Amino acid sequence: MRLAICDRDAAFLRRVERMLWQMQELSTASFVFFTDPDWLLQDVESHADGFDILIVNRSLGERDGVELAARVLHANPWCKVIFLCEENRFAPELYSVAHTFALAKEQLSAYLMPAVEKAVAELDAESADCLRVTSQYARLLVPVSKVIYLERIARKTNLVCVQETIECAAAPAQILGERLGRRFVQCHRSFFVNRMKIRGVQ
Repeated sequence: MRLAICDRDAAFLRRVERMLWQMQELSTASFVFFTDPDWLLQDVESHADGFDILIVNRSLGERDGVELAARVLHANPWCKVIFLCEENRFAPELYSVAHTFALAKEQLSAYLMPAVEKAVAELDAESADCLRVTSQYARLLVPVSKVIYLERIARKTNLVCVQETIECAAAPAQILGERLGRRFVQCHRSFFVNRMKIRGVQ
């Protein structure tokens, strides 16, 4: 799991880091801290894995944290966003972007851990029903219910879905993982069929 934290205040980022290291759910996670939103965008565009959780200040000087979060979500649709606000007041602009939590910096001690726990729970629930794939530099979240089967051809994997076929480089075992692997049956060395799509066996 990768977390990105973006705020102009380096001392505040160190405080957030200390709090995150205390969380059991994040013991194997990696954290990347940004004081410059442009560096965050460069990382999102160049890193194949993307981020699972983004903690971002709503106000980043000349940059708007809401617009930044929208760009991250466009490139990385499974990312969970937690907004930080300088003051504790209603901010309707936050609702223009899908987010898990919004909290005032003054409430950080009380609400950061519950916010991250909620984001991790949402990621776990999603990973039980969706495949994460990177296809032609686009990161996609594909519902298992739409996948008929996976076929490995040479060094590519085709996800054959109800209305489209998605090609990616990752191996089927990588895409499915242990949890989703149980929902597919490997009927040939190269074919992994969605158990929900099987109507009969000859």
